[in-house]
Amino acid sequence: MYTRKTRRTLKDQTIKDSFMFEAVMTDGDNCKELLEMILGRRLTEISVSKEHSIDNNPDYKASRLDIFASDEEGTRYNIEMQVATEHTELRSRYYHSQMDMDILLAGTDYEYLPESYVIFICDYDPLGYNKYIYTMNTHCEELPELKYMDGVHTIFLSTKGNNKGKVPEEIIKFLRYVSAGLKESEQDFGSDFVTKLQKSVKWIKKSRSKEREYMVLDEIKKKERREGIEEGIEIGKEEGREEGIEIGRTGTVIHLLQKMHDVNKVAELLDMPIEVIKRIARDNKIDV
Repeated sequence: MYTRKTRRTLKDQTIKDSFMFEAVMTDGDNCKELLEMILGRRLTEISVSKEHSIDNNPDYKASRLDIFASDEEGTRYNIEMQVATEHTELRSRYYHSQMDMDILLAGTDYEYLPESYVIFICDYDPLGYNKYIYTMNTHCEELPELKYMDGVHTIFLSTKGNNKGKVPEEIIKFLRYVSAGLKESEQDFGSDFVTKLQKSVKWIKKSRSKEREYMVLDEIKKKERREGIEEGIEIGKEEGREEGIEIGRTGTVIHLLQKMHDVNKVAELLDMPIEVIKRIARDNKIDV
């Protein structure tokens, strides 16, 4: 049996928390400056939306991208704050496929698919080579110099890098800010961009509308969690066993994992420890 977690208030959050990250990066200026810093080039004007829903099949739950942006050239950007440490590479593949399918289902021919970037900001080292940035582009093994123009780009940022001198200082300062705890996150990082983000975070925490939005979201998640547990109890009753409730709860976790493919979001939705969700996924061979 698991122990219920204490829910964090809005004032306890840092930019690493999903709600705060989405609220900060929905600001087009913040998102544009972050993308320009990561890509190392200027961008045209961008439009941004948080939790962009992609509903590819009416029989399945829609996928949600934390931050979805596009520029005037049509290039698409998906930015995800990641704390789960497993299957990072496969997650990026999944998000790329979802963005492509979203465009194709809208009637665009595949030859007009725009360039797409999936950017993961990880509070861990996703590949284990102590780099602040890992940039992935498709290449040909036989011809390394060949530029394979499939338009797919994946970038992992890691707060655990140690290759200073190889990465712009502004990115390192930003990643230090991402990894900071609540009190530490309010200190001076010597970065104009981080200072700008800190001001956004302070404004969000003081905003009554944002607090209401957070509370409403929290209530929705509580309701969905209650419904999930009730569904689990019914499944458990049908099993006709003493451990039926726990079996039913496991069934609910499996059901959500198969639809969401995200242990973080399932753990948050059901208010269960992420280790329990990961164990259920492993035990049932669910790729997340």
